[in-house]
Amino acid sequence: MSRTASIVIIAVLIAGNVLTGSVVFQIALLALAVVLVVTLVMAILARNKLTVRAEVDRSGRGQDALCVMHLHNDSVLPILNIQGKLRVENTFTGLQKSRTVRASLLPKGSTSISVNVNDGHPGKMKVGLDKVRLCDALGLVSIPLKQEGSCNFTIMPSVHDVDVTYDLVESESFDNDVYSPYKKGADRSEVFQIREYEEGDNISQIHWKLSSKTDKLVVKDPSMPLDKRLAVVVDKSSANPVSLDSSDALAELAVSIGMSLIEDELSFRVIHNDVNTSQVFEREVQFEEDLAETIPQLLTSPITPGETCVELYERTYGALDASHVICVSCRGEEDYENKLGGNVVYVDARRPDYAEFYQNIEL
Repeated sequence: MSRTASIVIIAVLIAGNVLTGSVVFQIALLALAVVLVVTLVMAILARNKLTVRAEVDRSGRGQDALCVMHLHNDSVLPILNIQGKLRVENTFTGLQKSRTVRASLLPKGSTSISVNVNDGHPGKMKVGLDKVRLCDALGLVSIPLKQEGSCNFTIMPSVHDVDVTYDLVESESFDNDVYSPYKKGADRSEVFQIREYEEGDNISQIHWKLSSKTDKLVVKDPSMPLDKRLAVVVDKSSANPVSLDSSDALAELAVSIGMSLIEDELSFRVIHNDVNTSQVFEREVQFEEDLAETIPQLLTSPITPGETCVELYERTYGALDASHVICVSCRGEEDYENKLGGNVVYVDARRPDYAEFYQNIEL
């Protein structure tokens, strides 16, 4: 029973007793007092036997994403009135909601409370049951408990088709594992082609062993290493507060672009920031599993006005070492002041037609 309902009933009984003096009202008041004392004593004796555990229901995804709070009474006494505050927060959008929950448990009994953690937006969901209290049956006196339960759950963004065209360029470093099949270069550790010697060829390119077998000079042309320094910058800073639609779009675009690159068997770095803590995160992504591990961290903090991800990265690690950059943000291109350089594509998540407009991205 709720505290308000109990107070109303007691007030009515007291008023009836004062006005009529009827023994019926007196007996009712005495019975309520006995119920209060007895159930409160039962709650005190059983309070150390109550456990609260939270877990994610892995059987569902998306619309069926559930977090389940399990309460178990290990006492031989019943617990008639348990109250707690159930809180749900999307740390990416900042949306929060809470409600009071009530339950009762039989001796050695259990009960579960399921919460749909999907608020219709991608993000890291934090679900917790706190301020748990054991009350008498009337809800007038309560005993606070330290027992709490919490769980986290990530609502994944929707993914739409994005075709990223990525032209590899010659690398200044020879520490690469991708080489051009069409053009020779300067990396002698890999052979581009073998051909007959021509006047003007460097003598160091002569393949002496093969030349001795063919009775003519043969040379080895070195290969051209290709630059694979591709970065996807997901900037969670903004010049002004952003709408939920833009927040959803930023998450969806980042994941859609990442999936497209993985399908093309291109490795890349995902760089994103947390404006509130002034932290920047970087992760190498090659496979879908890598991206799946990156998304929860990406969706942990909200888009907030502040320093850009690029500025924070430079202040923390120095210049961004990338030949090609896809920058997904809710800011205008002018906010980056040409800090990225090279081959850069800016993807504006504020566009209402982002899914259609960014179906093709050419670097």
